[in-house]
Amino acid sequence: MEALSAVFGILCIAGVAAFLFWLALWDVRQHWLRGQMKTWPAAHGRVLKSEAREYRAGRGGQRIYWLVGITYCFTTAGGGYFGGESEFRIETESEAEDLAHGLKDAEVEVRYRPDDPDTSLVCLPDGRIGSHPFRAGIS
Repeated sequence: MEALSAVFGILCIAGVAAFLFWLALWDVRQHWLRGQMKTWPAAHGRVLKSEAREYRAGRGGQRIYWLVGITYCFTTAGGGYFGGESEFRIETESEAEDLAHGLKDAEVEVRYRPDDPDTSLVCLPDGRIGSHPFRAGIS
């Protein structure tokens, strides 16, 4: 029984380590994309859907912040039509609700990778740059 308990403990630690490693890679990718996007072409995009939702982080969900998730579309210089999803982290519920409401059907600047327009980021007029969501879709 002790051996089984030890194996379970090791698997739990390995799972947490794997998740933290994935999280670190995701963060590195976000920073890389933001650096690269400065050289990417810009396109006019339109927000199709926006939604504010609560997100709990930290031990026991003690840290609460809000995410505004958007779904958008844009046309490239070559005439291709693409869409994407992006998230913006907001500190308060009222700010998140205001941003989500203000982005409905809004025109936004989209920076896209010329060789892969499916890789794109939204730039808001106030300078905020969206992040790719952890998961696909806005629920």
